[in-house]
Amino acid sequence: DSIRSLLRQAAEYRASVKASRFFRHADAHGRDAALYHATAETLGYHANPLAMRLLAQRMPLAALREHPEDIQALLFGAAGFLTPELHEKAPPDTREHLRHLWETWWKHRGRYESTHPVPWSFHGQRPANHPHRRVAALALLVHHWPAYRRHALARPFQPKLLSHFLHDLEDPFWSRRHTLSSAASSRPVALVGKSRATELLANHLAPLALQEDPGFDFGSYASLTAGTTNDKVRRCAIRLFGSEEAANPWLRKAAHQQALLQIYHDFCLEDLSDCQQCPFPEQLGQWR
Repeated sequence: DSIRSLLRQAAEYRASVKASRFFRHADAHGRDAALYHATAETLGYHANPLAMRLLAQRMPLAALREHPEDIQALLFGAAGFLTPELHEKAPPDTREHLRHLWETWWKHRGRYESTHPVPWSFHGQRPANHPHRRVAALALLVHHWPAYRRHALARPFQPKLLSHFLHDLEDPFWSRRHTLSSAASSRPVALVGKSRATELLANHLAPLALQEDPGFDFGSYASLTAGTTNDKVRRCAIRLFGSEEAANPWLRKAAHQQALLQIYHDFCLEDLSDCQQCPFPEQLGQWR
């Protein structure tokens, strides 16, 4: 009970911070832009969240929606992925797609091309998480923006409907390819998988709903199942519980994982003494 109470307070605090960040962005740029940037950041996974946010800043949502038929070309061009070398590596059945993207991007590149490349990371990632697929997922969501926005910002908030919507998104090219130069795979691969949908809910949309939707309380938030346990959460668990086995009961819900991340951020990342001078044990003793 003590652990549950502590994690609830940490999760509520983290959710309020995330909601405040969204509200500040929305006040400055509008709710659509705030949702667009939050979505891009989440799609970046652990390796490319900043790169995806930079891409979203360079290629604003309003500009994309002015050219609904050119969304993929604009995003891939601004990302720096449309190069002659890529066309040469591509198998014959994808070159036509690349040619169409390039011819479309060529019309807009003078306005949106930057001399500073987006700092993409390509190492240590599963093929389904390749940056090409993350940009493709963002393009698909922009293409379906009215429906996506309606589900993401619905009041009352309905996480299951949003998850189903994200998981059912398909693209004739990207549902069977991992990169712009890869051959088609034998099986379809979801562009927005369950773990990304969960991260989007836990990091942005559920915290926002907690502030805006009276029917979505902390109990609703706490019922959201966690996605894949990433390396950062795993480090939190080992540091705070001593082992993954001891932490396992507290890694099954998204809110608990968010709480552990908040404690880790507030104490572990601020402590350079390898736990020797960390104030968390003393504060925990006083709190109990």
